[in-house]
Amino acid sequence: MCPATIVVSCIPAYGFQDVGIPLHWLSSPSGGLVIEMAYKPLNTPLLQEVRNLRERTGHGWVIVDGLELLPEQGIAQFESLTGRKAPRRQMRSEVEWSYRNMKAD
Repeated sequence: MCPATIVVSCIPAYGFQDVGIPLHWLSSPSGGLVIEMAYKPLNTPLLQEVRNLRERTGHGWVIVDGLELLPEQGIAQFESLTGRKAPRRQMRSEVEWSYRNMKAD
């Protein structure tokens, strides 16, 4: 069995702190892509684990965090629903502003 090169996490980061990923899933010598859908907190346990793995092994895991992914979802939906190009820069800016100004639970 080949190790994974793409990992997508759709587990809410809050309340699931003890959910881990088997390290052999991240054993690809070329690294891969980890997409984290959660954005609160931004640095989830999974992303911490992958960052630590990159430092230890030098494997080239690319990380896409939830805050980077969120505007891309909105952009795709805007373009699909309106048939027009989305104002990408403005949408990214609004997501970042909203995240910085979000109230803590």
